[in-house]
Amino acid sequence: MAQKYYDTAVFGTTFLGLGAALQMENVVVIEKGGLFGAEFVNSYKVCAPKIVEPKTELGKAFLENLQIRGLVSDTGEIYPAPAVYVLSSYLKEKSVDILLMTEVTGIKKVDGYYEIVVYHSNGFETIYAKRILDTTTLGIGHDVAGKYEKQKQLNAIVYNPDGSELEGISFNEQNGLYTYTLPVDLETTRYDAEEMLCGMENVFAEKNLQISSIASDFSYTMKPSRKDVEEQFIWIPSTAYTNLVEAFEMGVRFAEEERA
Repeated sequence: MAQKYYDTAVFGTTFLGLGAALQMENVVVIEKGGLFGAEFVNSYKVCAPKIVEPKTELGKAFLENLQIRGLVSDTGEIYPAPAVYVLSSYLKEKSVDILLMTEVTGIKKVDGYYEIVVYHSNGFETIYAKRILDTTTLGIGHDVAGKYEKQKQLNAIVYNPDGSELEGISFNEQNGLYTYTLPVDLETTRYDAEEMLCGMENVFAEKNLQISSIASDFSYTMKPSRKDVEEQFIWIPSTAYTNLVEAFEMGVRFAEEERA
């Protein structure tokens, strides 16, 4: 198998990661899952309404596209799930190498490149990149993310016919859904978090609430950060931004700054 050399390897098909990749040349995006934008969509991440005003041309176009499709409210609240399809439409216009269902099993510096060993459906593969942009929440190949302060939640969509109020419940006016947010410790497993959530059955019943769907991924909140893992290896977690438009814009901006 011929070895592949890239200028940049992006970890995570996040809104930030794909925003950056769309503004780069000779780039590969590596994702351990199988979906785009999971940090906002699969986690049912609750985002406070915020008017985002992108400065980049691609960021402006992305926001306008969402607005035209009725996915952004006047207060800046976003309907997240369909935004993934809007994001995907840009990848039809520009060819980007994307490896889904791919685990990074090793990273080391070799002759000015990062040697990245990955494992996917074709087995092990080694690719080389001059630079790594890690946009994942928990980080890949380093412990910088583990030391950074963050909060962890398990979110669930709830049926709330009476519009009942309960601590932890929020309403998204753009998609009309109620979300219940359960804060958990960083060490809490998915099984234990679900048990905690289901243990609230009586609390929900008193408010005439029913769980409709539990997020497949944990949600995280943290302050925006850009950390140098080492030279030309940068960690910028997409989930740290207020919403997916802001995350996308920051990815585009990163690419443009690096290219300048």
